Amino acid sequence: MATSYESDLTDTRLSRQFSFYLLPSDIESLVAELRLRVGIRMIQTPSQSLKPVELNSPMSHRSPRKPDAVSVWCGLTAASGADIRMKFYPTQSHWIVTDASEVIEFSGCEYDGNTLAIGRFYYQNDMLIDGTIWPKRKEFIEWADRVFRTTKKLLHRSKALDAYIGEGAAKWRLNGGQFVSGFRQAGEPVHAVDE
Repeated sequence: MATSYESDLTDTRLSRQFSFYLLPSDIESLVAELRLRVGIRMIQTPSQSLKPVELNSPMSHRSPRKPDAVSVWCGLTAASGADIRMKFYPTQSHWIVTDASEVIEFSGCEYDGNTLAIGRFYYQNDMLIDGTIWPKRKEFIEWADRVFRTTKKLLHRSKALDAYIGEGAAKWRLNGGQFVSGFRQAGEPVHAVDE
């Protein structure tokens, strides 16, 4: 006989993610739509404070490769009731949102005017408690799935790039902008290619 934990576990993936190419204007439009349709707030990660710092915009200037570039690095949470757990890293003098938190990582999309790096949404379905893997709350998983579904409906899917593309990014690329799918160890971009 299955325990209640086993019978409730329908999704065996430990995490979910998908990738996209979004210009800053696409990002701001997406955030506005997600606030309206799903109810989100954005938090800074890492943070100088134990209490999560809410952001108005996910855009930041945190690029080690290109100081003039903008990118995204924040957490998305439900507008209310999210379980957010922080851990202090003394060697780095800041707080990090832990994997046990009910947070979607929103990262990437480094943009310098010439290149646009891939970005992603990512979250873990589970958390480790005393050496045992437990699922996160059903409410969080359902909310995160709504964020993913809503975002995918707002963007165009490119099978060739295995990513979603914002309207502004698609137009920008048609006019010569370059999508970057990653960076080599020396920091050299790997340009995305349609097959």
